[in-house]
Amino acid sequence: MLREFFGEWGSGRVGRQRYVILAAIVFGLALLLGYVLQQGNLLPVDDSGRMSNSVNSASPLLAGILLLVLLALQIALLNLIGKRARDAGLPGVLVMLAFVVLSAVSFVMQMPALVLATAAIVVLLAFIPTGQFSKKAA
Repeated sequence: MLREFFGEWGSGRVGRQRYVILAAIVFGLALLLGYVLQQGNLLPVDDSGRMSNSVNSASPLLAGILLLVLLALQIALLNLIGKRARDAGLPGVLVMLAFVVLSAVSFVMQMPALVLATAAIVVLLAFIPTGQFSKKAA
């Protein structure tokens, strides 16, 4: 499974069913880690015995580790998107670039429509049949 997430950046492919399963794993883990970071329920007691309000105040190192794991999950999702695009016959690099640009713009501008457009890329790739856009031999 790690090979699908982090290996074969330039030539890998992944089918529709495997893409849906792996993307669901990435989203599930990202939501779980985001919830833990937001709620701060992981280590709620600091050194003096007082309750702290967030993971950042309880353990900055732990918060940093969790953020690095979230970054790794985003990289894994980006690789999955590129592989699925190549499997559908689209240029993987351009689809990954479009995903990164839309993600960055939607994050900076905080526009829900762009967030939905970014999510639509992930969902639409699950429905495109394998080889749909590839050049067919005559």
